Amino acid sequence: MPAYTSKTKLNSVENLARVTIVNPPTRILSHNAASGSVEPGEVVEPVVASATAVEFEVGGRVQTVAGTLDADLVGKQHYAVAMRQIDVVNEYPVQNGPNNVVNQTIADGDWVRQVFDGTIITTLCASAASYTPGELLTWDGAAVKPAGLSGTGAWVTSPSNDVAMASVVSAKEVNTNDNEWLVELRLMQ
Repeated sequence: MPAYTSKTKLNSVENLARVTIVNPPTRILSHNAASGSVEPGEVVEPVVASATAVEFEVGGRVQTVAGTLDADLVGKQHYAVAMRQIDVVNEYPVQNGPNNVVNQTIADGDWVRQVFDGTIITTLCASAASYTPGELLTWDGAAVKPAGLSGTGAWVTSPSNDVAMASVVSAKEVNTNDNEWLVELRLMQ
């Protein structure tokens, strides 16, 4: 069997999928719509009248977490990682490859798949010198995304166990100049 040889060198996370499920989650919901635009791989929370609401309501709306996570709500099924609900390649222009399709912005009113636990691989990690197995991470809606990705919001080293939402399983540095990483995370909801 011939060995596979890539025609392009992996030197940036820009064209990789923002989030991929590695181990299936035990809790995944698909009954909420985006409130505003949501990027796949970002952490979302329910849009509710009460700031203390824990559960996502059926037919409700979700929004990207703009700031830091609330320690009182971490681990209570309040936060989830967003993914596109529908990934049908032929709905999009032919020039879009599979990663372009799964990375398409989830528009206001479109359905959002919310992943609460399990293991994911993500490229939405803030620039860092390293990510080590067992290291605890949290979501920071104000953190700078890797080079080539627009907007803000990235996984960062957790300042405390209270706001940790994931632990690093493994990490591969993709771009040593910009400290871009492909990180496997175990979600701890």
